[in-house]
Amino acid sequence: MHPQDNVATGVMGRIVDVLGRGGNGVAPYRTGSYSLEGMVKMMEGERVPNVMDKSGVVSFEHQAELQEAIGNITLGGAMSYKSIIGETWAQQLSDALSSSQTLGTATSGVSLSATFPTDTLGQQLEQVARVMAARTNLEEERQVFYVHQGGFDTHSSLKDQVDSNFQKINAALEAFETEMRAQGLWDDVVLVSSSDFGRTYASNGAGTDHAWGGNYFMLGGAVNGSQLFGEFPSSFVETGDVVISRNGRIIPTTPWESVWYGLAEWFGVNLTDMGDVLPNAANFPNETLFRASATDGRPGLTVSGP
Repeated sequence: MHPQDNVATGVMGRIVDVLGRGGNGVAPYRTGSYSLEGMVKMMEGERVPNVMDKSGVVSFEHQAELQEAIGNITLGGAMSYKSIIGETWAQQLSDALSSSQTLGTATSGVSLSATFPTDTLGQQLEQVARVMAARTNLEEERQVFYVHQGGFDTHSSLKDQVDSNFQKINAALEAFETEMRAQGLWDDVVLVSSSDFGRTYASNGAGTDHAWGGNYFMLGGAVNGSQLFGEFPSSFVETGDVVISRNGRIIPTTPWESVWYGLAEWFGVNLTDMGDVLPNAANFPNETLFRASATDGRPGLTVSGP
């Protein structure tokens, strides 16, 4: 949602940046950013997110014995850099080593109440729960996480593949909700699904192909649930008002800015900073942008604050 610049950042990265800066009468938050799927665009911002593995914190095993050498090639050592590229690399290396050590120490003694599935998504959400349990030791007031479930590129297999994936998602979310309730955090957590593209609603003979519009979910203890947003297609024939191909590619009726507008507001982003988080939001009518709560006739996503 930031296509204007070929060095664009990601929406969650921008949310963390804005919350960390504060301003406009709002004090800065202490924030934490974590990816369980490597360096992904959604998390990119002014600061580098903590990258974790599904099995936990990945630390540099030779850090202690190489501490002096590491110090010499980072900004804390004797070596100086003549370019912003060198300085940036050195600073990010130093920050990565330091943050992984801090995170490993903070999460090492965490015990959870729920039993998580052993598949990738279950293990990823288990690590998210561990970091959330350690938020006090990490001194973080706002945390964002990225987890990933693949296997939806269903060109040749649809029903069995999607059924299997949904079963994994359901089991992982059930365990995560159980743990969040045990930690007393369920009302302070929102999960939202996303994808880089939707699927055709018509079969190609064996499965589905790439498309445009799709369906996504948002859930959490404070979410005002059981609501459907957006316009349901009035017709699925090729001449329908939102159908653009024979195989059923749907034009979206609701922009992603709508969802993230209300979510960012709920999370603490001041409305005056929303242009930084969602640079295209101004291109859409106000009535399509969801609010954190239904105060002005627009759809409300949540019933209470984080």
